[in-house]
Amino acid sequence: MQKTVIAVMAKADRGKTTSLCKLIDILPFEGKEVDERFNLKDRLVVGTYRGVKIGINTWGDPYSGVEERMKRCIESGCQIIVSACRSKGITTMEVDEPAKENGFQTVWIQPYLSLWGEWCGGIYLNDAFAESLKQFINQLIDDK
Repeated sequence: MQKTVIAVMAKADRGKTTSLCKLIDILPFEGKEVDERFNLKDRLVVGTYRGVKIGINTWGDPYSGVEERMKRCIESGCQIIVSACRSKGITTMEVDEPAKENGFQTVWIQPYLSLWGEWCGGIYLNDAFAESLKQFINQLIDDK
């Protein structure tokens, strides 16, 4: 399996943190080595899912320590890292540079967005995006 960083990028207040918190809730981790809250919402979680070490960082604001949390995931032996970041600027570098230096491929994706709000056709978009991330992680794991 290719080591992979999934960079969830978007402007502020576009659902990155909410979607990644939902991903943490739906991934049945087999023990969490790190489960830290940085405030009421943002988290760093490292755990094992389907035999693969995965790290999820929900905090993607500039100057919030994104690079430090990326390095922590790498040092913990994560093969898949999911991290929030902005769509341009320093946080994109804080995600991509440690990934490149440590042999990870980076996949850049954006959360689902509707100008009508978080609900779209009776579907909560953050839930749908978290489910699609889980499916993508499953495909990465299956592609051994």
